[in-house]
Amino acid sequence: MIREQIVHEMLIYDDFDLMKVLARQAAQAITNLKLSEEVIEMRAMAAVSKVSTFVIHDLKNLTTSLSLCMDNAEEHIGNPDFQKDAISTIRNSLFKMKSLMHRLKSIPEKITLYTEVKDIDNLSSEVVAEFVKLKPKRVMYTGEPVFSRVDAEEIRKVIINLIQNALEASSDDRSVTVETYRENGSVCIRVSDTGIGMTEDYVKNHLFRPFRTTKETGLGIGLYQCRQIVEAHDGKIKVMSDIGKGTVFTIYLPIAEAVE
Repeated sequence: MIREQIVHEMLIYDDFDLMKVLARQAAQAITNLKLSEEVIEMRAMAAVSKVSTFVIHDLKNLTTSLSLCMDNAEEHIGNPDFQKDAISTIRNSLFKMKSLMHRLKSIPEKITLYTEVKDIDNLSSEVVAEFVKLKPKRVMYTGEPVFSRVDAEEIRKVIINLIQNALEASSDDRSVTVETYRENGSVCIRVSDTGIGMTEDYVKNHLFRPFRTTKETGLGIGLYQCRQIVEAHDGKIKVMSDIGKGTVFTIYLPIAEAVE
């Protein structure tokens, strides 16, 4: 309903048509404003969801170690060496969970690295040793002293994820091989398996994209996170895979001189 005119003037049909156009424009502007608010809210929810997914993935790796420890405890709980290793595994898992919660207090927009020159051979062999405790004879390691400036905790996370993926892609009677070596001025970490492999299309179009996975219970962000970490170190990650033959992931990091 049109209220009484403030300025008394004879209105013609053109005036009414103009008012209709203005009314439609005003209604559209109000609708767009409401939609903008909804989009902002949806983006905020998506950001929270993305962070939650990464947290769940890290917790999944930690709980896997604890689960394997508990599974082996039924058979080896009376073994003093196993008791010592179990306590070490539980202590390390709790420390990493506490570190994760501490990082969540202030989530950065990008990966923040705390780097120092590290022997990648030592770092890789330590990670493999943790898997060997839980899965004897499933993970093999060979390496040589090679140094790179890295955030040890982040690179450790990458190696753990690649080994875990390799084990899940392989049957229980097949082993996973981890190698550390020097090649063309780079430090290389190679994780190889003889598991189910991946198609060329999946490797090319889906492998390193978030929320893409071939696992029934996977979250699809592990390898995306791995590439983010490696690239933050000015490195790169490459993959070769054949269906039914297995997969090889190779990490390349800038080489550094050993610290005396």
